[in-house]
Amino acid sequence: SIYHENKLSVFDGHGSNFLLPEICDTHFSIFIRASEAFRQKLISQELEISLDDAKSFCLEQDSEISGIYKNLYGSDILDMSKYDMVVNMDDLSLDTATNLISNAIASRAVS
Repeated sequence: SIYHENKLSVFDGHGSNFLLPEICDTHFSIFIRASEAFRQKLISQELEISLDDAKSFCLEQDSEISGIYKNLYGSDILDMSKYDMVVNMDDLSLDTATNLISNAIASRAVS
């Protein structure tokens, strides 16, 4: 098993919210989301492409990931009931989001 008792681990990836219950007793699944406009602006800057190209990129990636998720897990990646926490990055700094997530995990660990 890749999970060892009393060790904290972070698994980043699509479907980890389905895989983790199979390999460990406790887990905390988080969905990080952002609006289309936010994502397109970020991708445009990161990849140095136009906003129109970033929009196309987002649509292609979303469709591909959604299809893979549906085929592998038989579920919709956007079904928020599958997550313990959803963080909308539109109005949060990275530090604020990190603190929110850390506090939620710590709070759950002691409850």
